[in-house]
Amino acid sequence: LGHALGGYLAAAYVLQYPIYVNHLLLVDPWGFAEKPDEQESSNSIPTWINSITGFFNSRNPLSLIRLVGPAAPSLIRTLRPDIGTKYFEHEKMQRLLYHYLYLINMPEPTGESAFRAISVPFGWAKRPMVKRLPLMSRNIPITFIHGSRSWVDQKPGITIQKLLSNKTSVRVEVCQQI
Repeated sequence: LGHALGGYLAAAYVLQYPIYVNHLLLVDPWGFAEKPDEQESSNSIPTWINSITGFFNSRNPLSLIRLVGPAAPSLIRTLRPDIGTKYFEHEKMQRLLYHYLYLINMPEPTGESAFRAISVPFGWAKRPMVKRLPLMSRNIPITFIHGSRSWVDQKPGITIQKLLSNKTSVRVEVCQQI
C-alpha cells in the first residue's frame, strides 16, 4: 500500500523486489505522470521569475521554516491562514496547529531531501512510473484508488491498465466526493 509519495516508493519496491509483493495498492500516487511538454520551455518566463524559481528549487521546500526558527509558526500562519481555519474554529487550537507544523518540520529534512533526489522542478518525477511499472518482471495485480476531487492525475493508471491488460489485473477506482 502506498499513498502519494509512498505510492511511488511502493511501485519502486515492486520493481526491485517483486517476489515479496502479492498486490500493489496505490492511493492517489505521486510520480506516475510525465511532465507536460509546455513546462519544458522557460523561454516565455521572465528572467527574474526563473532566477527566483532556481533559487527555491535548489533548496528543500521547508528550509525557510528551519531558517526562521521560532518565528516559523507566525510565518506559516501569515502565508497559509487557511490551514488553521480549515481544521479549527478556536484561535487557541489554530495557534497550536501552527506550532505543531513548526515542530514536525524542524528536524533534519530527510523526506524532503529524498523527494528532491527523485523529482524535477515543479514536483514532477525524474523517472515517472507510467513508463517503469509496465516493465515489472512479475504479474502482480495493481489497484489505483483516486478521489474524484484529487489533484493527482488518473490517466497514468489508465495507461498502465491498457499496457498490462494481457499480463495482469489493473483496476482504476475513483471514489466520489473525496
